[in-house]
Amino acid sequence: MADLAALRDHVYREMLDVRADREPLNANSLYALVDRFFGGNPPVSRTTFYSWLGGPTPKSIPSALLLECVPALAEILNIKEYELYHVAGVLPREIEASLSLSAAASDLRTSFQLAWRALAGVGLSSAGEALVIDRILRNDLDFRITVWPVVRGVSKPIQLHSWIVLEPVEPVMGRRRHAVETLQSLSYADRRSYIRREMITESLWCSLGLRWLPDPGPEWPYGPEPELCIEVPIEERNREPLPGASGQLGGVRLLALSAPFAHGELLVAFLAEALGFGSYDLRYQGFNSPTLDVSEANRFCRQKLAENAAGYAWSIAQTAELLNSLRDAILLSSEHHLLILLTVRMGRSAAP
Repeated sequence: MADLAALRDHVYREMLDVRADREPLNANSLYALVDRFFGGNPPVSRTTFYSWLGGPTPKSIPSALLLECVPALAEILNIKEYELYHVAGVLPREIEASLSLSAAASDLRTSFQLAWRALAGVGLSSAGEALVIDRILRNDLDFRITVWPVVRGVSKPIQLHSWIVLEPVEPVMGRRRHAVETLQSLSYADRRSYIRREMITESLWCSLGLRWLPDPGPEWPYGPEPELCIEVPIEERNREPLPGASGQLGGVRLLALSAPFAHGELLVAFLAEALGFGSYDLRYQGFNSPTLDVSEANRFCRQKLAENAAGYAWSIAQTAELLNSLRDAILLSSEHHLLILLTVRMGRSAAP
């Protein structure tokens, strides 16, 4: 879930660094400052802290409690808090252009504190589905929650994504709590917005690459389609590039353009995994139909198209309206992107 060893090594180098604004620190002096920051109630003991950062070289692999120390470490070492989350690999760089990083880092810290405590207590995994369900339950929502893994393929089954279906329970066993009654009084769009922004939170939503599923289609086997269905990407999830990936293929950056149902997202995910590239997809940044904000999606895409950091593969699988609005930016991006165009061949209809 997080590269705690990388975070530990980064903190170790920073505490030994000689700067004009402070003297170099050792593990004991750094812990004293952390202890002061938390008002004498730090999240980790001195002995454990020393096992991570003491001695000539750090040896012990930290636990998730090191993430709870990040606010103190950022202030003491004069580092931006979100930079430490980047080092740990829990705040993807692709959301840098679309979110306020300081707010995202603060929100992410809170979510990790809640998630790690909850998951450690009940023995669940740290999968995206578990984090979303944890947020829903912690907000006193009396929902029946169903998780559907969507798997494709015969010779090699692949889980593309999971659906989390939320259905308010009927007040059979007792009265529903106020949170559900309040939520049910909202409009359809406001209900989705409230769950996304106030309960799951925007930073966690974008970090996990969640989206509201507008139409489950023929795969939904049980009567009317659910109003509240969150899609959690599995194979098509956001990825960070592996070390050294940017040097492959001469520093190429891949961009696939396709119609919404040409499976550009899946192709990019496969390519990224095979090459060790990072990947992200416009569909999993919250710009999903039928509530697609074309102007906001346009702004996001233009920012990403202007980047030339190698070792990334991404896709824009959207309607002609959005692709046409990005035509000039796509042409300019060809200088530092390898463009892949996917088309759909329509079969002839059978004669009546």
